[in-house]
Amino acid sequence: MKHSQTVMILIALVFLPILLISPVNARYDCEPDVLEVLFQPEHQVRLRAEVLKAQAMPISASSTQQISELGDVRWERLTGELQEETLDEYQLKAEQSLEKPVYNMNNIFYLHLLEGQDVWDVAEQLKTLPEVLNAYPVPKPMPLPTPNWEGDQDYLKNKPDWPPTGLNAYAAWAFNGGDGTGVTICDLEYSWNLNHVDLTKAANGQKNPNGQDPFNDPEHGTAVLGEMIADNNGWGVTGISHGANAIVYGTYYDPNPPHSNPFWRMGEAMTNSLSYLQAGDVMLLEHQWEYNLGQANYIPVEWFGSYSPQGQSMNSVYAAIVTAVGNGVHVVEAAGNGGVDLDTLSWYGDSGAIVVGAGGAYSGGFYPGGDLEPLQFSCYGSRVDVHAWGEDVTTTGYGYYTGATGPND
Repeated sequence: MKHSQTVMILIALVFLPILLISPVNARYDCEPDVLEVLFQPEHQVRLRAEVLKAQAMPISASSTQQISELGDVRWERLTGELQEETLDEYQLKAEQSLEKPVYNMNNIFYLHLLEGQDVWDVAEQLKTLPEVLNAYPVPKPMPLPTPNWEGDQDYLKNKPDWPPTGLNAYAAWAFNGGDGTGVTICDLEYSWNLNHVDLTKAANGQKNPNGQDPFNDPEHGTAVLGEMIADNNGWGVTGISHGANAIVYGTYYDPNPPHSNPFWRMGEAMTNSLSYLQAGDVMLLEHQWEYNLGQANYIPVEWFGSYSPQGQSMNSVYAAIVTAVGNGVHVVEAAGNGGVDLDTLSWYGDSGAIVVGAGGAYSGGFYPGGDLEPLQFSCYGSRVDVHAWGEDVTTTGYGYYTGATGPND
């Protein structure tokens, strides 16, 4: 029943069109002084008294020398205050479940550079070290894939006079658990209106008190929550999995007092949110990744840190997905609204995330893709597991149906 409940919430990933432009080799926009560094797992690198220490295979003298030449830089655990033992348990459970090696999130760090040091140069230097698996500048936050709210909630239907593309949610709700009861959904993005009168399930669901919004726009998160868990109360809209519990975890923040230097901590947020989930629950990644700076060719966020013409490499987001999936949590990930044929890209592997694109709801609709076809703005290809509705979606947020009490109604 858990798997069918997961399928019922996939509609949450729908997108507005953005045209694909021919790729060029351009670096992505990044934080000027912060990198993510992933060490090779056999070294078991840990932070002790603000100094990196290899707990197993030692780091070579030459590599140690090169790192020391960076000067008085600051290292920070990617997973913050989350206990090392907890991450070890996540890894062990994931390896037992997936029956393959799983990267330990303890091996990932933020590197805060000194003034005048170039993040791209330092990243390239670190990647030459045999002990370093990957190093890349921390990206600036990406825009969220924005839904389209035309029409009513026809995606809940599946009537004889309707094309067979609806979820038939009304029928699912007749079964125990068919409305999501017993499942917790964690939505990871930037911002939500948790005071909305139709989202009582999420009213106290913010699990990251330091989360900030780089775009000052709560509409997208509010709309996504409405698609999933809006109250079944006879007014407003009704969520597909309205019986589920919902929590949210902001991905743009600074956990260190005075919390004044936020940046996009995607892998960290995903790993920390695992402590609120259990097997059968859902982690929803409402993010995307721009493969070329300024080209709007958005692809799944698990490509974090890799840009044209590179292939996908191990990164904190990919590692966090595998860890979550290996612990029984269903990870649902936006395919991205860049219109990219994902089969033309070189993938590191299958992370286990359920990748969802935007599909046509009916023939003759706003987009020419039509019934059961990928819409032209959505990414597509064999890595996409399912295309949910990408048009005619009505939900909370964006204000088209604002009630008498304003944005909370």
